[in-house]
Amino acid sequence: MANEKGIGIVVFSGLCLLVCFISISDYLDTVDIYDQYCTGVAGLVLDLIDGQTCDQVEEAISELALISFFSGFIGFVALIVGIVELTRNKDSKAKTILAPHREIAKPFVPISQMWSANCPECKAVNMGNITQMEGQITCGGCGFLHSPESLRKMSRP
Repeated sequence: MANEKGIGIVVFSGLCLLVCFISISDYLDTVDIYDQYCTGVAGLVLDLIDGQTCDQVEEAISELALISFFSGFIGFVALIVGIVELTRNKDSKAKTILAPHREIAKPFVPISQMWSANCPECKAVNMGNITQMEGQITCGGCGFLHSPESLRKMSRP
């Protein structure tokens, strides 16, 4: 099943980028209008007739620039976060397969010698020294508590 949080973040990113592209388009149109009517002789005549019109166009240009910048920035950041969230696998966790350590007063046995036994449930190979493998052990793969039926001596490389 896909990660709903990551999908939601990517959709939000797409909406932010859509707002950015629309505001950039409006910004370019507004700059064209400003260049056509608020500069040169036309700008001088318009300024004499109504001095506030070009000021309003300049404010609109500034607002559209800010909207496009911030929506684009938020959209790209959200896109990166969404992609990371989608690619992250929450089910994969490193599992160490070792039998629990028990201290039992026994004759000295070299601890460096490793023994192994398969879990009857998941068939994972559980390894440990001879004192760790005595009695019941908990499988490091599935957590099943079992008594090893047979131990195999691990050979040294």
